[in-house]
Amino acid sequence: MTFEGHDQPHVVGSWDAIAGAAPIGGSVVIVDWRCDWVGLGLAERLAREGRRVRLAVQGMGAGELL
Repeated sequence: MTFEGHDQPHVVGSWDAIAGAAPIGGSVVIVDWRCDWVGLGLAERLAREGRRVRLAVQGMGAGELL
């Protein structure tokens, strides 16, 4: 999926964030258009690490498969 600003250096893919292959700041926005476990799990992990997390989903709720 592409969106305006996807090529900015502060925008990283979820798998890069999970693998530790991308720098993650103290405040993050996770855009989860699939509403599956990846976005929800990453949000939980980053929050447990002390980051401020905002999770935006395309659906009625986080973790809801479309």
